[in-house]
Amino acid sequence: MEALFYIRLIALTAGTLVYLFLIALILGHRRPRTLERLLFFLVLSIFLIYAGGLLQINAQIQYGGIPPSTSLVYLALQALGLVALPGLLLHTFLQFRSKARPRHLHAEEAPSRHPSQIQTRLATALPMIWKRRLPRNALLRSKATPINC
Repeated sequence: MEALFYIRLIALTAGTLVYLFLIALILGHRRPRTLERLLFFLVLSIFLIYAGGLLQINAQIQYGGIPPSTSLVYLALQALGLVALPGLLLHTFLQFRSKARPRHLHAEEAPSRHPSQIQTRLATALPMIWKRRLPRNALLRSKATPINC
């Protein structure tokens, strides 16, 4: 029984430190956008769950029994993390899916994939890119086809 207690203590300490590190990493990364904000709050809710469990175990070590005020604090931390977790998880998933799989382009805007059209685009755009007269992403926006070249 005592080994299980210390294994739980080590796991909660490691989890709390990992999620605290992730919070610092997300905050210090760059200008926050929607996905970064959602990831921050998702990691914060998981951090609260681990921190509440760690507070419970540390109170058992320190006081022998858990005082009611400490019990209220760790239960509030865990409850706040658990209440926020499902909504944040779903919202983060939907935001990531919209970033990873953008909306479909119309047939006119979508770059064609026929080999002859790709070769024509490369043949016309590479010299201009080399001479820096054409932006690098113009190759995808080009409407050149073998017929109108």
